[in-house]
Amino acid sequence: MLLVIVLFARNLLFEQGRAVWLDGDNLVFMPMFWSGRGLFRSIPLRGIDRFSIDVVGFSLAKGIYIYLKDGTEDAIPSHLLEEPRDVVLTRLNEALAASRS
Repeated sequence: MLLVIVLFARNLLFEQGRAVWLDGDNLVFMPMFWSGRGLFRSIPLRGIDRFSIDVVGFSLAKGIYIYLKDGTEDAIPSHLLEEPRDVVLTRLNEALAASRS
């Protein structure tokens, strides 16, 4: 648990508190469900099928779902976003469209 707190604090200091950002052609985000692979997940944009807003987990809070081309999915919880969920979703969809052109 201490490791998770330290990694979260590191993000606040060095990533300006962001929960999602683009790093080249990769989407980097703090996922809803921590899997032991690290505090952040990085997915190539070419592997993403689409994004949508949906209920995330058991909290019934809405978040941004990431649907991957391999049939798996992940989620970014809304409470971690600095901007409104709809604004972030629009930017993610624009980045996805640009990566496909």
